[in-house]
Amino acid sequence: MDLTKLMVIFGFCIAFILFIISDWLFLINRKKGAVAFILSLIYLFFIGYYSYLVFYLKPAHIVKTSEKIEKISEEEKSSVSLVIEVDNHKIVVPSGDEIEVDKEAKIRIKRVLTNFPVKNPKANFIGFVGNKRFNDGQDIGYLITYRKILKEKAIGKKDRFRIDIKDGKKKLGEIYINFVD
Repeated sequence: MDLTKLMVIFGFCIAFILFIISDWLFLINRKKGAVAFILSLIYLFFIGYYSYLVFYLKPAHIVKTSEKIEKISEEEKSSVSLVIEVDNHKIVVPSGDEIEVDKEAKIRIKRVLTNFPVKNPKANFIGFVGNKRFNDGQDIGYLITYRKILKEKAIGKKDRFRIDIKDGKKKLGEIYINFVD
């Protein structure tokens, strides 16, 4: 039997003992017996909640993964693409491609498409921060405009920006966006 299930059984045994003690206290002193009974009920509530967590909810398992950034083959890199919505028109852009977008356009990264399983797909628009409090590098779903982008993050040309496609820390590919007048 699992240790957590034994702890639940042990907790219910202690709750039963607390109810017996509160009954004895009630015979000796009614006020102290009532307080002990209420404390026993509170303890029973917490043990009941703990048993709900143990028996009815699946426990989380910790999986240890290596922190190294893995290399990806060129074949897998070509099978990665990004679905981008530009002014309510969806565009599928394969990794390594470049698109031109008007500076007044509204861009929204919709999703990452791959031909292989990806656990935690991320699309990070370099120069844009979706959540000002915590920049986790996940820009899928945020509305991106030219005004919201940090211009100093442009690469090469004046208005050329990169979107990194990642699976956790592993880089899967990248696309480039050129803003034009």
